[in-house]
Amino acid sequence: MSYVNPTASAINTIGLDGVITSLQSKFALLSWLPKVFHRAYIHREISNGRTATVPRVWISSNEWYNCLPNDNITAQAFFLPTSDETVSEFDNHVDPLMKADISLIVWCNTEKLSNHTTGPSLANEKADVLSILKNHDSVLSIQSVIDRSAKDIYREFDIFGGLISGSDQASTFTHYTMMPYAGFRVNFSVKFNYTVCLPIS
Repeated sequence: MSYVNPTASAINTIGLDGVITSLQSKFALLSWLPKVFHRAYIHREISNGRTATVPRVWISSNEWYNCLPNDNITAQAFFLPTSDETVSEFDNHVDPLMKADISLIVWCNTEKLSNHTTGPSLANEKADVLSILKNHDSVLSIQSVIDRSAKDIYREFDIFGGLISGSDQASTFTHYTMMPYAGFRVNFSVKFNYTVCLPIS
């Protein structure tokens, strides 16, 4: 598989992953966002004797893709669940209504964005993302948008393979949010259940 142009595979299922698939299909319609990956899982990798924490999305079969910033892609996004799935409403006669917190993490190479004239600002791109979220039936609330630094956007991960430490780390982390690179993270909550809708016969 070529990771220069990875495939963003949707997962046809129910529950939280089903909501993510639905959102993924909406974000895939944005012309400036060519790669919208599904749910990322936190993986630990060892390279040169050092351990790094990275986000990996399932592509197909037994293939996983590391969706940290990639210079070969104009823009990319992935979903990261940040809480347990909890029961919002319970009734013995119906499937419980669940809820969970999710982050959408977006990264762009602004030099490759068509007609991008706002420098490091991704205000228009944020507006597109927020519009989709606020109009999606499964989204309960939007908590925050984070764009201060790559370290904040990718806070669960070692975005440079965990190889940087000490005072040099802060300046190195900002590399991925310095021109031409920019990114942001939207934290929000969704509702869902595990009901399988069967066709009427």
